[in-house]
Amino acid sequence: MRGVIALFTSDRAFRTKTFLRGGRVDVRRPALRALRTRDGRKDLEHEAGTRAREAVQKDLAYRLWVTHRGGVYVPIDADTPPNPNLSHMPDRDVTINGRPFTLVNPAYMTRMVRSLEPGSSASGHT
Repeated sequence: MRGVIALFTSDRAFRTKTFLRGGRVDVRRPALRALRTRDGRKDLEHEAGTRAREAVQKDLAYRLWVTHRGGVYVPIDADTPPNPNLSHMPDRDVTINGRPFTLVNPAYMTRMVRSLEPGSSASGHT
């Protein structure tokens, strides 16, 4: 009888261990999934933040370049009309070899470039 009890006890212990082990696995899977999801979100937020900082740095670099040159002249067309904010400047609009050009300052350039981006309202500030 003792052998039967030992067998029953060890079988019961085995079932108990298996149940507990299975329970732990069932608890761990959702916890690990939640951690991976949280880590994935953190990675995504970090990547988005990094790309946003890079975009701002690029915008600032272009603005600085144009600022150091006192603006740039571009051909006047439907996409690039003269900047009304520079109407007080006598050399805002010039003609070179019979072709009209207008002065573009850094802020105007940034707005025009942003308007080219898909889904942009060109209302951001840099």
